[in-house]
Amino acid sequence: MKKFWLILVLISLFFCLPISYPIWQYTPLPKLVQFPWRFLSLTVFCVAVLASRFPKKIGILLVIITIISSLPFLQVTRTFYPDSYYSTNDDSTTIKNEYMPKWVKIDPTNRPAERQPVYFPGVKVIVNGREIEPQYDDNGIITTKGEIIFRETPVRLVADLISLTGIIFIIILLIL
Repeated sequence: MKKFWLILVLISLFFCLPISYPIWQYTPLPKLVQFPWRFLSLTVFCVAVLASRFPKKIGILLVIITIISSLPFLQVTRTFYPDSYYSTNDDSTTIKNEYMPKWVKIDPTNRPAERQPVYFPGVKVIVNGREIEPQYDDNGIITTKGEIIFRETPVRLVADLISLTGIIFIIILLIL
């Protein structure tokens, strides 16, 4: 059983290292995992399991060896961006435009100069005191002129109520 956990540690570390680049480059693995460092959670878990399978001194030694052997591969780079960078999705780890509304037919090639009203469920436009469904173009930009507001949709309202119920339930359990 120890061999199984050791093999998992070695495999997960392999996928975190530059030597695994060809696999990341030429297989569908990136579509499933997205980032090599996600394998580190598997490494940490497997090392913990391995450490528990050995006597205490050997387990601690195993953890120390894992940490020390990982240090040469640790690279910290600092990048500084203006505050405006963090108010957009440019700072996200999205690689498949997960945050792009599905109504956008043509992916933008650059950031717009000013804020664009993009359609999303729950967005309404008020024209002459009347609430109407907005019209939008192929880029998901709202073309209807008027005051744009965001209202809760029934699905989000139900999800909010489920979350609130769960929080109240957990608080009651903690009190009891």
